[in-house]
Amino acid sequence: MLMREKLGLIENYDEDQQLLEELLNLMQMDNVDYTILFRRLSDFDI
Repeated sequence: MLMREKLGLIENYDEDQQLLEELLNLMQMDNVDYTILFRRLSDFDI
């Protein structure tokens, strides 16, 4: 639930879990700083 909120996923879709898993895997593979990534994502206007 918390990850969905951090990504701004308002509605619940079946694909959300897969999206989150893929994002976390990519972040781990590239040693991405979680805090910086989520801050940068929050800069986008929807």
